[in-house]
Amino acid sequence: MKNVFFVCALYLSIVSISKAQDTVQFRSIKPIEYNHKLGFAGSMFSGYGISYEYKASKDITLEFTGSIYGSGGSNDNNSTYDYSNSYLVAVIGAEFQRNFFASNDSRFYGLIGVGLWIDNTDYSYNYSYSNKTDYSGGVGLGWEFTFGKRIIFNVEGGYLYRYMNTTGTYDYSSGNRAVVTTKHNYYLGFGGGLGLYYAF
Repeated sequence: MKNVFFVCALYLSIVSISKAQDTVQFRSIKPIEYNHKLGFAGSMFSGYGISYEYKASKDITLEFTGSIYGSGGSNDNNSTYDYSNSYLVAVIGAEFQRNFFASNDSRFYGLIGVGLWIDNTDYSYNYSYSNKTDYSGGVGLGWEFTFGKRIIFNVEGGYLYRYMNTTGTYDYSSGNRAVVTTKHNYYLGFGGGLGLYYAF
């Protein structure tokens, strides 16, 4: 009877030690970290379009966002009823992000963002054009969530300054670009942004 009790106690001890070792090994395994993210973002701080994030260190992330698009048009027959026009829009921006808190599936960070937005449009129906240039910069906070280890979603908010400069012409009578106007506007207030990424 004593031998049976001794064998059972020895067996239970071995099982307990084995489970403890497995637990320690499991805890010591670090989750896979992905330093690169590629996706789409729209932000009042750093613009909108295709976005790339690079994890420069444990707490520092750099984000670059940009897009370019447009269309062409002409008024070859000089018809006043041809309202085709051409435009080209370019957006580029960047963010510096510093983690305040980070876990396996989320992080909370502060950000500094800057952006440039350019819109050049030619209106063929009245031979006028408009050049718009916006500069933006701001500071804020962001929260990032991870779904399924690789799908990343973030939301940002903060304080924003935006300077808007518009130069254009308008002449509806003779077709000559005789009148040049320039407007300067600014916005100071709150801004936000969203992003969706794939980590790799």
